[in-house]
Amino acid sequence: MVYLPAATDWAGILPWVSGPARPVEIATLLPRRAGAQRRDPTPFVPADAGARSDPRSLLPDARGMLVLAVPFGDPAFVPSGAELSQSTWGPDYHRVIPPILGDVLSHLVGRRAARSAVTQVDSGPLEERAFALDMGLGRLGHNASILVGPWGPRVFLALALTRDPLPEHRLVPPGAAIFHPHCAECGQCLEACPTGALAVPGRVVALRCLSYVSQKRGFLPDALARRLGGRIYGCDECTRVCPLGRTRGLPMFSGRRRDRYPDAAGILTDGAEQYAGLWEGKAAAWRGRRLLERNAVNALGAAGSAADVPLLEGILSHPSPPLRAAAARSLGRLAERGIPVDLSPLRALAEDDPEDRVRIAAIRAARGRVGTPRYPSGFRRGPTGLH
Repeated sequence: MVYLPAATDWAGILPWVSGPARPVEIATLLPRRAGAQRRDPTPFVPADAGARSDPRSLLPDARGMLVLAVPFGDPAFVPSGAELSQSTWGPDYHRVIPPILGDVLSHLVGRRAARSAVTQVDSGPLEERAFALDMGLGRLGHNASILVGPWGPRVFLALALTRDPLPEHRLVPPGAAIFHPHCAECGQCLEACPTGALAVPGRVVALRCLSYVSQKRGFLPDALARRLGGRIYGCDECTRVCPLGRTRGLPMFSGRRRDRYPDAAGILTDGAEQYAGLWEGKAAAWRGRRLLERNAVNALGAAGSAADVPLLEGILSHPSPPLRAAAARSLGRLAERGIPVDLSPLRALAEDDPEDRVRIAAIRAARGRVGTPRYPSGFRRGPTGLH
């Protein structure tokens, strides 16, 4: 289901630009990103720079392009419950924004031509940030996000490609006095990053970024698991501290329409119907329930209580090895915090589990060596961040 207010003039209230569809030079616009993708590629981004930079990789006969920014989040609103990225507050933006793109295109070329457009909302080969920079929609920040208007880095970027040319157009919405803010270069985002993933201004080391870690299936490394803490999906630290992102986004993405935010224990105990009611149609569900459960188990180790010990003990026999390992680690972390934990199930798991990584996690937990917070090797703190 798409949740859109009726008869909304999206073309008149959202920032967007249009013009010819042309390849961009990622190495010029995002030089640190171009090198980073070669050194530490992630499965969410095509390794082929040509596929990311040429609109024809999405639409072979593309002649027109529209780039749209949709603001989200609310810096003044802190929901209770599990820690979820502000990008997940409200309906799944992957589903909601394509109709908005269609509405803006209809404003430009009419509804019939708009129906044949091909759209991408954070789920295709093209590097949205490079096209937004190339067409003047925003500026690049130290946190590697595109800064747009009074919303700063709190925007979703979306593309639409057409087979017919589009006129060159740039919209400055009413009230956006500072439409193209320059990065303040204050270094707050670099300092706030929990893992040093913002190695240098404008570049994210994806494999250390907690947003990526929270979406990566499989086992959580000890050091990153501790840094992930109570996060269930995503990480907003670099966005939260940005002095340019002080304006609330669209109401549907501001979080205040959510009736209830889940807690970590609830994610693990909700039945199928309860889970579907809470997560269906939400961006955080795209990697599946098992991943959210793994992160919820990890969150209990960071902020759980004695009441959560039986739940974690039960997960030691879960059929998923990553969940068993996470439960062993979390029990060890609760014991570190002085919460009474029976270590005999951990010792048994260390002896009998068929998966090496689960046995190692159980051994470390039973011995009180769950993993200590530290910055990645080769990084140091400096006056403007990690270098």
